[in-house]
Amino acid sequence: MIHPHSREFESLADVQRLLLPDAPEIRGLDHAVHYQPAFIAAGDYYDLMPLSRFMPEGWADQHGVDAWGVMIADVSGHGPAAAMEAVQFDAILRTYRGDEPPQGPAGALTYANRHFFSRRPRRHFMTVFAALHRPDLAQLQWCSAGHHAALLRRGNDVFRVGEEGDIPLGIDRDYRFCNREQAIKPGDALVLCTDGVLEARDSSGTPFGLHRVEALLRQAPDPASAIRDTLVNALHAHQGGAVGEDDQTLLVLRCLPAAD
Repeated sequence: MIHPHSREFESLADVQRLLLPDAPEIRGLDHAVHYQPAFIAAGDYYDLMPLSRFMPEGWADQHGVDAWGVMIADVSGHGPAAAMEAVQFDAILRTYRGDEPPQGPAGALTYANRHFFSRRPRRHFMTVFAALHRPDLAQLQWCSAGHHAALLRRGNDVFRVGEEGDIPLGIDRDYRFCNREQAIKPGDALVLCTDGVLEARDSSGTPFGLHRVEALLRQAPDPASAIRDTLVNALHAHQGGAVGEDDQTLLVLRCLPAAD
């Protein structure tokens, strides 16, 4: 029997998918994505875009390497209500002109947080990790709004980025988020995910966990798609299938060495 509202939910999911980036071409970046709603529509959101044309005056072409921005977000809960919040968040971001202090990722989240509040108290909040990569500075400028740490792989080492972040969106309308910085070099790989990945449980109730992702990341091959496949295959084996109890999004971003 078809659920009476399934077509409406599918229409919402279609709109949501149209808002997600369609394999953007970013010079100097190898990237791969896994996006799997738990239901038809998802409370997860992500974006990835080249930003070289928005760089300040004096920016010069960095040997064919683009500046880029990335964002991953997770609305509390899942299903159609959470999906509507994610769609609203995207609509708010599309009105942002880049002039909110302190600019960068924190400026975007400060702006989005202020406009995320509606006339009535909302039942959802949203965690977000946003970052700007400046190849001219070999720098990742990032801001975490209550999101768990991203992982940065450099050689055989894996570092956590974002454990000292800010509060989620939807908690305090007047909160101002902060930018932080992390050195990033050609060959480094950055992994972002939502908590649906980390909290996925096996038959005994054991979560997949950030430590497991770190261990898999250390041994995965270099290409972004190979890192993604290593993590996703292990996730599916752990939870016993392709769809988890919560929405699951995973982004892998690898800064290409000059020879690649």
